[in-house]
Amino acid sequence: MNGIPPEPVDLQGRPLMAQNARRILYIKNIGARTYEEIRRASLPFLPHQRSIQHMCQIVRQAFEPSGMVEANRMRFDSLVQRDGQSAQAFSNMLQVAAEH
Repeated sequence: MNGIPPEPVDLQGRPLMAQNARRILYIKNIGARTYEEIRRASLPFLPHQRSIQHMCQIVRQAFEPSGMVEANRMRFDSLVQRDGQSAQAFSNMLQVAAEH
């Protein structure tokens, strides 16, 4: 998953200390909005109790655009002002298209 290897565990199934440090470093370097997304998706657990792979999956689901967003962006980018269309009417059309 994004080149992140699985976290090694000891005989009791606990993550090794190097992975704990890596997880803490990851949490400290993400922004507040990203942390909040991970925190909400991890409930009832705390983010530091989740694996790095799980946190990356949450971030991907929260912030990657869906296919519909890309289709709407393509549709918006293809809009052009028609002959005889006023600037105001074209501006209104752009505003409506931007909302979707």
